[in-house]
Amino acid sequence: MNRLYYFFIVTFFVGSSYYLYADAPVGDFMALWFAGHFYDIGVFTEIYPHDLTHFTSTVSISWLEYGLEIDPEITVFPFIYPPIWAALFSNIIHWVDLNTTLTALHILNPLMMIVMIIFAARTCKTTFSTPRFVAIGGVLIFGTTIGMLPLIFGQVQILVSMILLIAIERLRNGSQVTAGALFAFAAAIKVYPALFLIFLVVRRENRAVASFIIVGGGFGALSILIAGWPLHVLFLEQLNLISNSVLVNTINLSVDSLIANIFQFDALTDKVTSSSNGKEATLLISAVTMAKPAIWKALNSGAILLSLISLAYITCRYRDDVAIWPFALIVIALLSPIAWVHHFLPAAAFAPMLLSRFPTKVGLYLLGGIFAPLLLVLTPIYASWGDTIRYMQVAGFLSMSLLAAAYLYLILNSPQIDTSNR
Repeated sequence: MNRLYYFFIVTFFVGSSYYLYADAPVGDFMALWFAGHFYDIGVFTEIYPHDLTHFTSTVSISWLEYGLEIDPEITVFPFIYPPIWAALFSNIIHWVDLNTTLTALHILNPLMMIVMIIFAARTCKTTFSTPRFVAIGGVLIFGTTIGMLPLIFGQVQILVSMILLIAIERLRNGSQVTAGALFAFAAAIKVYPALFLIFLVVRRENRAVASFIIVGGGFGALSILIAGWPLHVLFLEQLNLISNSVLVNTINLSVDSLIANIFQFDALTDKVTSSSNGKEATLLISAVTMAKPAIWKALNSGAILLSLISLAYITCRYRDDVAIWPFALIVIALLSPIAWVHHFLPAAAFAPMLLSRFPTKVGLYLLGGIFAPLLLVLTPIYASWGDTIRYMQVAGFLSMSLLAAAYLYLILNSPQIDTSNR
C-alpha cells in the first residue's frame, strides 16, 4: 500500500511542478551552463564575476552577450561554485543539448525534493507513517517560496539538500563512512556543508570524519588537478567578496540582510546590470547591496564563531535528538552573508515532525505560523506595504527564526546524553 501512496505523491508533486515550471527561467542552473561554455573556450577570467567591490548577484557583459545568443529573455545568475563543476559542464554542453537538459532538470528537481523529505521522515521516525510525513512535507515545501523558487530558478541547492538529508539519515543509522562521504560531496558543490565536519569531530564520529577528509580531499585535489590553481584563487576571491558584502532583496533571509533592510543604510545602492540592448537579464528580483564595514565584519565573525561553538555543544549534549540537525542548518544559514530562501530546504523537510512531537493543535498552529507567511501569493501584499523596507524578507526571516525556535524547544526538552565516556 505504501508503494501506491508514494506513486500518487510523486506523480502529483512532480507532475504539478513540471506543469507549472517547465518554462521557468532557471537562472541558477544556467550559471553552470555558462561557466561550462567559458571554460570550454578557455576564457577562464570570465567564469566568475570580476571587477566588483562587493557581491551584487550580477554577471559580466560577456555573460549577457552570450545569453542573448541563446535567448533574448534569458535569466542567469553568477557562478559561485568550485571550478571542478565548470570543467564538468564544459563537457556536458557537448554531450547533451540545453533543451533536453532543462526537461530532465524539471523532472529531477521535484523528484529530489520528494527523496529529501522521505529521508527526513526516515530520520525523524515519527508516530505517523512515512507517506503521511512526505505528503505534509510536500505541501509545506512545494506550496511555499522555500520550494517554489528553487524549482523556478533550477537551484543546485535542491541536490545539495537531498545529499545532506541522506547523509544525516545514514549517520543516524550508523553508516558513518557513507555519511562522511556524502557530507564531503555536498561541501564540494556548496562550501557551507563543510562546517558539519566540526560537528562530526566533536561528536567523535571518527569514521565519518575520516571519510569526509578522504573524499573531500580527493574532490579538492581532483578539482585543482583538472581546473588548475589560478581558477581556484578566483573562486576563493568570490567567497571572500561574498563574506564582505551585504545584499538585500526579498529572498535573502540572512541576519546581515535583515539589519540592512530595516535600517536602510546610506551605503546601500541599486545594482542592476543590463544587456547591450537594454533588456534586464540578470536579476529576477531587484536588490540593493553594500560593502560590509570593518566593525560589521568583526561582529559577524564573532557571532558565527560563538554560534558554531554553541551548536557543537548542543550536538554533543543532545546528540540523539534529530532536531539538532535542522536547528543547526537554520542557524548556519541565517548567519551566512547570503541565505537565500532555498537554503532552508533541508531544515524545512523536517518540519512535519512538529505535528508528532508537539500536541497536534500546537503543531498545526506552528506550521501555519511558520509557512503561511512564505506563500508566494502574498508577494503583492508585502509590496503594497511600501517599497523601502522589503517586508517579504522580514516575514521570511521571522518564519525561519520561529522554525528554529520550535526545533530548539524540542532539543532542550529531550533527554540529555552523557558524553564524558565517549
